[in-house]
Order: sequence, then C-alpha cells, then structure tokens
Amino acid sequence: MKIAILGYGVVGAGVYKIINEQLKDRSIEVVKIWNRPNSKKKIPLWCESIEDILRDETIDCVVETLNGCHPAYKHIMACFRHGKHVVSANKAVIAQFYDDFQRAAQETNTHFLFEASVGGGIPWLNELKRASRIDSISSCSGILNGTSNYILSTMTEQNAPFADVLEKAQSLGYAEADPSADIDGDDILNKLIITSRLAFHGKIPTSTIFKASMRQVTLKDINYFSDNGYTLKYFGEIYVQENVFEGSVLLNAITSNELEAQVNANYNAVRLTGKTIGDLLFYGQGAGQLPTANAIVQDILDIKETDYDKKERSSVNLIFQDVKKHSFVIRTQQKISDVYFDKKEQNYYHLKPLTFSQLKDILKTEVIEPDLIVKFKQKEV
Repeated sequence: MKIAILGYGVVGAGVYKIINEQLKDRSIEVVKIWNRPNSKKKIPLWCESIEDILRDETIDCVVETLNGCHPAYKHIMACFRHGKHVVSANKAVIAQFYDDFQRAAQETNTHFLFEASVGGGIPWLNELKRASRIDSISSCSGILNGTSNYILSTMTEQNAPFADVLEKAQSLGYAEADPSADIDGDDILNKLIITSRLAFHGKIPTSTIFKASMRQVTLKDINYFSDNGYTLKYFGEIYVQENVFEGSVLLNAITSNELEAQVNANYNAVRLTGKTIGDLLFYGQGAGQLPTANAIVQDILDIKETDYDKKERSSVNLIFQDVKKHSFVIRTQQKISDVYFDKKEQNYYHLKPLTFSQLKDILKTEVIEPDLIVKFKQKEV
C-alpha cells in the first residue's frame, strides 16, 4: 500500500517515522510528501505540487495533517475525486465539512477515516461508533485538549503562572505558536461537533455551544478552587435528550474524588454515557507527535487489512434547548445585582442555579464581561 502525506509538521513527521520504523513488514510505504515550501525544514520525499500525488495512480491513501480548513478542504476533495482513501487528523476541516467528505467518499467508493482528530492516541471515535450501534448515548464529556490540560495541571503542580507554562508547552510541541484554538476552546468545540456526529448522528450548530476561554486563569484562581476542594479542568460536554441538546466548552471545578481530576499533563479523558452500557471512560495521550500519529496509522491499517464499513447512518438536525440548570462561579471586578448570586468571596460570585441561556441573558443584561467563568461539574440541578 503506497501512502502520500500532506503536511510535514509534528504529526506528519510522526506518521512517516512510525511507518518507516515499525511497518516495513506490512507492505506499507510512504512514497511522497507535500508540504508548503520551507527552506528551514528538510522534508524527505518532498514533491513540489499536490498534482504529483493526485496523478500518481500507485498511491492508494493520502494522510492529511494540515492545519485549518484551507487548503485542506480542496486537497481532500481532490483526493477523493482521484479515487484515493483519505485519513485525516484535522478536526477543524472535518467539523466544518463532515457531510461533504462522507458524501464524496461514498460516491468514489473510498474510505474517509479520522480517528486522530479527537483524543489524539485514544481510540475514542472507533469505540464511540461501536457503542452507538446498539445503545442510546445521552452524553459525551471530558478533557479533550491536551494543551489546556497540560497548562492547568502544571500550574497546579508547580505553582507556575499561566504564561510560563504556556511557553513550556510550546517548547514541548503540545501548543502551537498561536495557541488560541486550544486555550479559547475552538479545538474542543470542533471535537464535540465530530463526536456528536458519531454519538448522536446529529448536526449541532457551533453557535449554540456555550464557550468560554481559559486564557485568563491565574494561580489565584487555581488556589481558590483548590482551597475549596476542587480541581480546574477545561471541559467539553454534550447532553442529548431525544432530539434536543445542550453543550458547553468551559472550565469545570471537579471534586478530587472524580477520575478526571487525576488526569494530568497532556493526557485526555473522555466519557460516554449509554442507556445500557452506562458510563465508559477512555484515557490516554491527547497531544504529542507519536500518540496522534499512532491513531492515523491505525486508520491506515484498517483500510488495508479489513473490510471497513463505509456506510454512514443518516444524520438529523438536533435542536438546542436548555436541558438542566448548573452552578457557576464568575470572577469579575464589576458589580452584579444581589438577585443573581448566593454568595461573593473576593471577586468570585457564586451564582444561583442557571441554565446556559439564563447565564447568557444575565451577562448581556448586566453588561458583564467576566474574566473567568467556571461551572461546578457535580452541581447540575
């Protein structure tokens, strides 16, 4: 099986490394690599144009590890038109163009696999798909970004400030030069969208997900919640009841006896709740070169060695609706009307139980721009 790789960054290089070093006896070979010209980077098997890959009839599968939606979308669709399987780790383009890719793969009798797009090295999507075949899944939640988890756990363990830990994460390859997608929640949001397609077979508009950044978290915040018995984790959650849903991406305060509170460094932990299976928690490295590359190579092997099911269940449009009330804390130097909170400690306002919509309305009505929003994970009402 001959492979081409689009993008020779951290993950693309990891795929090349694993195939060359561990799969020589599996008849899998990387023959071409396309990357934007870079005089500072030595790229093996580099080809100048994507057309060199598309026109090569010996190439069976293309691995796409580019960042963002463009030119990734154009290149993936071109690969399908030329009859090539595609394996992708690019959660941004998959979340936005999921239907286009599934349709193109079916029309060209090719495979489109994307295990590495959510959870890094964790086989989350594969097991989620298996669970949803026979079970009704009501929720998916957890730590879905290795960069943010590394930052929070390192701040907690080393009493180190946010900026210093972020810089270290970048030096280790856990964070990009521009870390916005990780610390502002867009990365987790894309992963929730992809997760929902397999768990609930539904389309969820990104605008309906309540999202709050973690970039303003401080050591004072870490210590305040720690003194009260909580650990801060950046969480993504989706709850579904029949065809209605609610979802969020924001900091959660988790009690020390919760399993997710023990998940540190760049590790992820993601949970599904099914009607018959109950809770299943998946744990593993959610960032880093080789764990993510490992998931990509597993997809390649699935295409090569199994009669992989290409059929997708028809999707439905899920409807946003507040499912339950939650307990929130917001940190702000602005004054908030007494009617909205139960207690105030320093600049931390413990709000009365609210739905996500009610919280949005209060922030808008009171003209509040909080420095931090935290939800108590175990206090839904």
